[in-house]
Amino acid sequence: MVAPSPQVHSGELDLRTFPFESGSAVALQGDWKYFPEEFDVPSDATAPTYLPVPALWNQLPLRSGAVDGKGFGTYVLDIKLPEETQIYSVYLPEVRTAFRLIAGNRSLVSGVPGHTKETTTPSAQGQSFTISAKDKLQIRIEVSNFHHKEGGLPNAPVFGLAESVQNYILAQSTMDLALTGAIFMFGLYHFILFFYRNKQREAFYFGFFCLVFAVRIPFIGSKTIYAMFPNIPWDLVIYAEYASVFVLGILFLWFVDGLFPRFIDTKIILYFSAYVQFMLVYGLIIKPEVYTQFEVVFQVLGIVYAVFLGIRLYQMVTKGLPDAGIFFLGYLILFVGFVYDVFLAYSGGGEIPHYRKLLCFCFLVCNLQLLHFVRQEPFVKKYF
Repeated sequence: MVAPSPQVHSGELDLRTFPFESGSAVALQGDWKYFPEEFDVPSDATAPTYLPVPALWNQLPLRSGAVDGKGFGTYVLDIKLPEETQIYSVYLPEVRTAFRLIAGNRSLVSGVPGHTKETTTPSAQGQSFTISAKDKLQIRIEVSNFHHKEGGLPNAPVFGLAESVQNYILAQSTMDLALTGAIFMFGLYHFILFFYRNKQREAFYFGFFCLVFAVRIPFIGSKTIYAMFPNIPWDLVIYAEYASVFVLGILFLWFVDGLFPRFIDTKIILYFSAYVQFMLVYGLIIKPEVYTQFEVVFQVLGIVYAVFLGIRLYQMVTKGLPDAGIFFLGYLILFVGFVYDVFLAYSGGGEIPHYRKLLCFCFLVCNLQLLHFVRQEPFVKKYF
């Protein structure tokens, strides 16, 4: 687990009394030394400014020296450690959009950080390594971004004893894989019901929704897709993250229409379907550098869509439609998660917390129960 830790102040952190033996790791949050437009910074260099971590350059354009989130620079942190030598680990989740992590005599890269767009290779893969250290340790992170609308460190590095940090990484990946497998089975089960039962449209769309959701999970948060495909292109990872939201939105509308026919005007669903198809093709033609600029527009449209749908679902409840109550409850759970997602994106939050994913899982469970009720009555009439 990642425990509450002392805040980094002026690029320094004292962990000499931190209880590493308890199995806790530290999120290195606070004000790091920052050297805008510099790599290969000397270990004893005086920092011209300090930047909070986690935070995006877009939020601090003057101190970061980045224009519209584009640029490069180096973060530096000096840590005071216990006197005895121990094996530590440093884990850095996704950075926008390439980094080199240096600590002691160890270094690793995610993508290739560079001084220009041509010399930078973006990546969304988190990285970790172990290092033997005592007394003090300096961590440097060289970051560059020329391919995304947001640059900087949306996630704080995690530091602790090697076993603690590796357990944290394993827990993140295990949760993602468990949710992916469970939701994938939900989808497969409902596809089988659709093809071998009575061709219920709601079962088909719910199954399709689950499959797309299951595919989406490895592309967000801790990006476990890299564990399966280490060389997957960064453009594809970003496209899958954005495109899956549009696909899930339209599948959800068709799912509602299957459960409660004609309660939402079919023309609205068809228009939205055409818009989603256009956006999917548009995203394939242009680069993430372009379409990520419209993220705020997408978020506003998403909130309008969610509020409209919520109002219609509430009207179903007030009109006394069968099973509308449990569906509306599930939707409220999903809506809370969506609004928090937008807040994280606006504030520069990186990894999606697992309770956010669990909210979505609860929404799916609610709808599984609803589909069970919907199927049960015709099944009983037919066979009994």
